[in-house]
Amino acid sequence: MAQFMHAYLRHLFKQGISLPNMQIVNYQSIDKLDLLTKRLIQLEGREIVQKAVFFADAADERERRMQKFFAVRDNTFFRGVEYCTHFFFPGKKATKRWQKGYLEDM
Repeated sequence: MAQFMHAYLRHLFKQGISLPNMQIVNYQSIDKLDLLTKRLIQLEGREIVQKAVFFADAADERERRMQKFFAVRDNTFFRGVEYCTHFFFPGKKATKRWQKGYLEDM
């Protein structure tokens, strides 16, 4: 997913779309989100973070994953940023109906 975001951002840049300075952090697993939050609180320059966007596979447990994100957004660090949201990548089964899924399904 981090590689996808990197390639997509390069594509936007080539299209002439102006993007603010950003950093992509691969937290590797939604279950490691709590650890990421603890690390972010200790990073130098954390006070200049204005926005946070999380991308994740919805997989087959979208509700549980949403609850993880809501818990992270309630963290002191993210309550202090101007904008904090999340996006799940959908998937598609053989029936061709969009549903919860994985980035690779796209």
